[in-house]
Amino acid sequence: MRAILTAASLFASGCGLALAFLPGFWWFVLWLPTVAFMALRGVGWRRGLIGGWLWGLGFYLTLGVWAAPVFEQRADSPLYAGIALAIAALWLGAFHALFGVVVGVASPTKPLAWAVLLASAWAVGQWLRQLGAYGFPGGQLSVALAQQPLWIQTADLGGVWLLEWGIAFWNALLGSFVRSVARHRALRGQPAALGAALLLVALMTWVYGQSRFQQYDALTLGEPMIRVGVLQYGGGVFPEQDAHALDRWCAEARQRTLSWLVLPESTAQVDPSDPDWQRWQQRARQFNGTLLLGVGRRVGENLPANSACALRPDLALDCYDKAMPTPFTETRPLFPQLAFWQRLGLNPNRSVQAGTHPSAITGADGTKVGALICGESMYGWVARAMVRDGAQWLAVLSNDDWLPSMMVRLQFAQYCALRAVECRRWVVRASPTGVSGVWTPAGTWRGPALDEPALWVDVIGARADWTLWTRWGDWVVYLSIACLLLGLFGHTRGRFRLRSPLAEK
Repeated sequence: MRAILTAASLFASGCGLALAFLPGFWWFVLWLPTVAFMALRGVGWRRGLIGGWLWGLGFYLTLGVWAAPVFEQRADSPLYAGIALAIAALWLGAFHALFGVVVGVASPTKPLAWAVLLASAWAVGQWLRQLGAYGFPGGQLSVALAQQPLWIQTADLGGVWLLEWGIAFWNALLGSFVRSVARHRALRGQPAALGAALLLVALMTWVYGQSRFQQYDALTLGEPMIRVGVLQYGGGVFPEQDAHALDRWCAEARQRTLSWLVLPESTAQVDPSDPDWQRWQQRARQFNGTLLLGVGRRVGENLPANSACALRPDLALDCYDKAMPTPFTETRPLFPQLAFWQRLGLNPNRSVQAGTHPSAITGADGTKVGALICGESMYGWVARAMVRDGAQWLAVLSNDDWLPSMMVRLQFAQYCALRAVECRRWVVRASPTGVSGVWTPAGTWRGPALDEPALWVDVIGARADWTLWTRWGDWVVYLSIACLLLGLFGHTRGRFRLRSPLAEK
């Protein structure tokens, strides 16, 4: 009975944690992992694996409730949509299972050591989840925290991995505090020490956040300024369907003396013989600036590529090919000959050629932009590589109008806040029906209302400085790996006590 209650509490904890992604003040739910952390502590690797998987399964299945319409519109039937959702939840939950093994095997005697080990395991698991052609970082806890930009300012030090580490560290300390209060008679002042540590961590994060927020939430003195326009079609109208409306918007952008006009990802093809592309070239000649748009083109051995192109008045074309195609929808699934994939909604023949390296592209005014294409905004390493290549601001060209779930669209957009703070760059996002607009280097957003046609005009800055994250990259993950190796295998002069299933017997 106790095992059943523990399993139920872990599954429920995962389900409840997913509620943190709801808009508003639901981000407070991020303290829920404390339940799972305490339930998995020192239970052995088998129970840790099963418990961690149950926790991850509850988390991703609840997130999948909002993503279910996406699966349903692609799969052959609701049954196959449910199968696809379950497979995705099982796969992503496996990384929580790996985390559960670490928490279940290692049980340091000191709360601070245990918190460091647990936070390190969490950060490494989240990092592993986004590696490779099929890596998918959706559902990171930092995305929910991005609803309150003040608390994500430390991302400029260690990226999203420092935020993930910090959330897990806070939860571990909170769990130890609750545990010490329940056992205060035997712990001699430990509750007070842990309570003070919790307050200190929160205070340090708040103070750093306040100082950086005030520094980066507006244009700074001497920062080169760029007048940029963001086009949101509204109502599902695409330029291929209403070229005359697009011509009017481009004419309006020209009258407002914009340096850049950022458009959503489109189905336009770079083909000199295509009348549609010839019309794009005509717009570029008339526009006294740079059109930034997502297009399709052929590269290499005539393979299709998903690209972002800066089209200038002289018709010079500077393009970047998407380096991180969306897993399964733009990359060929394993064993593509299986008809089962198509029933689940995957098209084995729709793969695109990945770009060799994320790079910045240059506009008519000489400024460089890092143009992330749709789902690439979820991967911090792509934005970081663009900034290191000279990108002075970032743009996200999205075509998420096909997503029927508003919750999924909102979560995709929230990654812009993380990328802005990590790199301390202005981020401009264009989506057919929203979320479109501008994020400051502090992670705050301003832009047009959802689902309404708009030409949003704003002034952004062109920055050249590098953050610690831009310089050092995933240093938090590497330190976390070192902590895991020391904690699990090195014993570190007896400070960690390893527990195995044999020892428990």
